[in-house]
Amino acid sequence: MNKTAFVFPGQGAQRLGMGVQLAERHPDAARIFDVVSEAAGVDLLSICRDGPEEMLAQTEITQPALLAVGLASYEVTRTAVPAPHFFAGQSLGEYTALAAAGSLTVADAAALVRRRGELMKSATAGRDVGMVAVLGLSFEEVAELCAAAAPLGVCAPALHNSRTQTVVAGDVAALENVASAAESAGAQMKWLPVSSAFHTALLAPIVDEFAALLDETVLYPPSAPIISNTTARPTRDPVELKLRLREQLCHTVQWSKTLDALAAYGVDTIVSMSPGATSKGRPRRAGITRISADALPPERLAEYRAVPSECAARYRAAGFWRDDPIYADIRAHDPDRLAVIDAAEGLTYGELLARAEATAHGLLDLGVAPRDRVLVQLGNTAAFVVAALALWRIRAVPVLLLPTTGRLDVQHVAEASGAVALIAESAPMRRGQGLDVARAVTAGCGAIRRLIVVGAADLAPGEIAFTDLAAGPERALPDHPMGSDLAMLLLSGGTTGRPKLIPRTHQDYRYNIRVSSEICGFGSDTVYLAALPVAHNFALGCPGVLGALTVGGTAVLAPDRYPHTLLDRLMEFDVTATALVPTLATEIAELAAATGVRPKALRLLQVGGARLLPSPARLLLHQFPGTTLQQVYGMAEGLLNFTRLDDRRDVVVFTQGAPASPADELRVVGPDGLPVALGYVGELLTRGPYTIAGYFNGGPSGEAAFDDEGFYRTGDLVRQTPTGYLVVEGRLRDAVNRGGDVISAAAVEDALLRHPAIRQAAVIGVPHESLGETLCAIVSLRDGHSIELRSLRTYLAGEGLGSQQLPEDLVVRAELPVTALGKPDKAVLRRLTTLEPVT
Repeated sequence: MNKTAFVFPGQGAQRLGMGVQLAERHPDAARIFDVVSEAAGVDLLSICRDGPEEMLAQTEITQPALLAVGLASYEVTRTAVPAPHFFAGQSLGEYTALAAAGSLTVADAAALVRRRGELMKSATAGRDVGMVAVLGLSFEEVAELCAAAAPLGVCAPALHNSRTQTVVAGDVAALENVASAAESAGAQMKWLPVSSAFHTALLAPIVDEFAALLDETVLYPPSAPIISNTTARPTRDPVELKLRLREQLCHTVQWSKTLDALAAYGVDTIVSMSPGATSKGRPRRAGITRISADALPPERLAEYRAVPSECAARYRAAGFWRDDPIYADIRAHDPDRLAVIDAAEGLTYGELLARAEATAHGLLDLGVAPRDRVLVQLGNTAAFVVAALALWRIRAVPVLLLPTTGRLDVQHVAEASGAVALIAESAPMRRGQGLDVARAVTAGCGAIRRLIVVGAADLAPGEIAFTDLAAGPERALPDHPMGSDLAMLLLSGGTTGRPKLIPRTHQDYRYNIRVSSEICGFGSDTVYLAALPVAHNFALGCPGVLGALTVGGTAVLAPDRYPHTLLDRLMEFDVTATALVPTLATEIAELAAATGVRPKALRLLQVGGARLLPSPARLLLHQFPGTTLQQVYGMAEGLLNFTRLDDRRDVVVFTQGAPASPADELRVVGPDGLPVALGYVGELLTRGPYTIAGYFNGGPSGEAAFDDEGFYRTGDLVRQTPTGYLVVEGRLRDAVNRGGDVISAAAVEDALLRHPAIRQAAVIGVPHESLGETLCAIVSLRDGHSIELRSLRTYLAGEGLGSQQLPEDLVVRAELPVTALGKPDKAVLRRLTTLEPVT
């Protein structure tokens, strides 16, 4: 049970005003109207809004209009209710269902229904035809009345809607005879506002032409089975779907049997996409709850923008998206194999999964339900992995916070996500995070009902120990998540404003893990060291901890990020792969050189999170000669780029890799939004099978990060090589506009880091009255060194920088503030620099 079906209406459900509010309030709904209108050759939104009603009732207008409204409703509803296990549509609605399920692109569905409506109208042109609903008689009784009226013209049951409701279509003379006889038998009649006689032999002349059009149209396997109108059986086979669409023209629509089939397959919730739908007067089935999309409260709609349906169809057809949860492969490994090691314990796969399932029962007992969001702020411990697996098992959504996420940001995320619980550590973490912060957030956010504590602590009333969850009673677990279910919310890594929430689904993140693991050569012998916070996308799934577990390897979770701790772990556990940020990688390399220790088992060293500049890249290649250095450039929003394991040395040193997936789409554009020439610097826009199309409850600022085609505006300045690799030149806000010269901060920082006296470096723009901005270099020095601006400019000129790239100001600090991933925190530096004298 606990299964959901989305159903879509047929002709006759149209009404003036339908879909207008959706299009005005939701950009995705407006986009659907635009696509369908273009394919149909009419402005459907204007007709739905302004009429006239007679035009809306014309078959060639009605059908694409209902398609647009149905798909618009689906776009803004599908993230607010459980993912569908089945789709179904009544007559025309079957085409809407196919488009919603990704079997048809929106444009192809619009073209088909437009032509279908035209052919249907032409088939009965000049003939007095119609359709009438008979309420109160059985299907068999109505069929007998049609047979009796046959001498007066064509007359047949067109739609069997319920046990006591059948729609009859055909010649009006015969229909009037049926209506009279039905009324005499105590039935009620309702004539429908249509302009043809659908699903009767009168449409036989158009079957071949429409079948030819179907043959020319690509149908993909739908994301969930479609219950056929003519057979009332589920199918995902594109060939069979085309056959059933052809049959549907002249055959009775078995809608009553379709609803029976949904009940038989365990569906207990039907989400109706009918405009203005209510439960009143709708066919019911025992044990099935009917939800009208129109009745959902606005706050439940459009939590995030889904990937465009035509892209989703391609990703499923190519096998990138699969209908399984993230943890599907983890369950298949030898239960006695070592899975996770943290500072306190090691867990086999059997122990890990058993603990996660027991914790899942405890979460349900605590009142956490499918689709609930739960904040998780834990360090690198086995409890983190257990919590994530347990939440996924009950179809809940972990909201992953870095250990260093501050109280105000945690509070913001709690409110933006609507989280119902918080899982936190009792031990204090860096910058004061710990149980006191968790308690303050819990007290200040009314939606959070429970604080769950990992580690020993004196619990306050209402708090619960994480370990106690696994000791509770067993509960009935829900079905495993579907691929399209929301899996988690990650945090954006921006340096200004509050973090945005990044919605990742099971299907897109599972592909994220799979394609990363393949590129990095992960296998069952992989021992991965999580040196960075496992809540961060890089360490979590690129391929990260989940990549190691997916292939049957072992994940070692480092308790802190001190270089000596990490070097010890690399040696102790014969680690084969790890991921570091540039500063941390450099520090470990220097420590290894000073101590003479080399991690001989290390096969892959990934460096990302910030651009690895050529100078430290050469250092790492020199210090770890038996290890493959891999540059990784990516983002929690999706796109990943890797240098490949067999790339030439110069490619590894000077580029940040090529896209992971053949389906990744990249655009490098200038300030005007137009593509720049190959090799020129521009902003990177991207979409692909693991890149989001919108933030979770992102609001206007979140929407601005995506264009109308679903491309994500990364804000990164890149140039692309002829081989498709990317070189990251900085951020839009990191670039300094000096008198019209846009200067990449990263290029200057690379040169600064080559100076023997400089340990850390960051370049920012500072206001200038005539030039707009000038360059300010902020550095920390190695022990025993000093530096002054004039000699530094001379050095940088000698390194090949142009005059416009030379800093006008220099600030020397004992230490540069850094972000949670070790990047210089330029937001903090900008604030500090305005307060300090510049030398």
